[in-house]
Amino acid sequence: MVSCDRHAAARLEWCPDDDFMEIPPLFEPPVAGNDEKQLLEELSLLCILDSAERLEGLKREQAHFLKFRNWLQREVKRAKAGTYPVVGDSTRYVNLSRSARQQMIKDKFEILSANLSIGLVARGIMRIRDNAENLFTGNCDTLALLMEDDVLTEIYNAVGFGFSDVLRMLSNTKPNPRILEVGAGTGGTTEFILRDLVGSGGNPSYSVYTFTDISAGFFRKQWKDSLRNLQLLLQSYGHLVLSEVCAVARAPGYVFGNISGWWLGEADGRVYEPYVSVDRWNSELKAAGFTGADTAVYDAEEPYQSYAAIATQPRLEGSKSHNRVVSVLCGRPEEGISQHLIKKLRRADLRVSTVRFGETLPLDQDIISTLDLESFFFENITEQRFWPSKNFCVIINRKSYSG
Repeated sequence: MVSCDRHAAARLEWCPDDDFMEIPPLFEPPVAGNDEKQLLEELSLLCILDSAERLEGLKREQAHFLKFRNWLQREVKRAKAGTYPVVGDSTRYVNLSRSARQQMIKDKFEILSANLSIGLVARGIMRIRDNAENLFTGNCDTLALLMEDDVLTEIYNAVGFGFSDVLRMLSNTKPNPRILEVGAGTGGTTEFILRDLVGSGGNPSYSVYTFTDISAGFFRKQWKDSLRNLQLLLQSYGHLVLSEVCAVARAPGYVFGNISGWWLGEADGRVYEPYVSVDRWNSELKAAGFTGADTAVYDAEEPYQSYAAIATQPRLEGSKSHNRVVSVLCGRPEEGISQHLIKKLRRADLRVSTVRFGETLPLDQDIISTLDLESFFFENITEQRFWPSKNFCVIINRKSYSG
């Protein structure tokens, strides 16, 4: 009789602990060079100029389309003044004749179309531009237009981070985690994660995977309440991993400004786009009971960044260790295992100071040494390092007997 019990046998696998892993390299950024992003923003500016001209004078009662048209006019003014972001010679594009502008749009789109990744974003931009009047007057629905031929899904896949390596690393330390994905959207992220979170035996590396169909617009409007609710849902050792637009480029606004949810943040200062900086995320996360934006990874350097991946954890409150001081004896407190240890101790509500080897050790407090974890401290040790280490052992020995 053949057993179908997948837990009938076990296999031992050695994997690194997430406490000692560098998280940023595990976020997989989208593949797109700065040259392509520059060209994409030039195409966006040309389409903004084109749409602003074509929508002028058209009537529409829906408020978000009026806001979108005002935004277009604002960007045109910036281009005329030479303050348009990313495109340094924006005034040259403003002064083009309409026929020259149309030809340049066509030429740049053809170049971008050859790129398998960012070419999909260019396709979305062109779809908005080609249907500008119909979208504004209500003869065409924005989401329906973008979802034709899976254009919207491909845009998300092209610009979004890959989270599979991060989640796989976390599941190594905490097997069979329960995963909640908020705002699954088109399901592109879900598909990649479910496909990649499979162990060597073919079994899933999670116990439960739940994804919500909550709209991105609702989350952005109620984001502070949503963060507080997520903090309550997480275990004390859980993680919140999120992806946020952080672009100074105008391409996201041109595509998604036609959707009402883009304009829902006006009440708390998000007038022209619904996203905020990583610094503000750090503040809002702390206010909601998290440790802040502990890890923040951008997909490119300024001004070409489009997305940021952020990781955080619930802040531990009411710990008996409050105001307790611990010193970490180390050589490199700003990196590696020492950095991770310091972060974990502070998260546990401990006050942490660092002492480098050779400095005077503090009295009447706990000391944790990571010297031999950072490197093989006693291997090929020199006389200059041996004597301070001997004195250190003597001091610790005396302290243990007197304590």
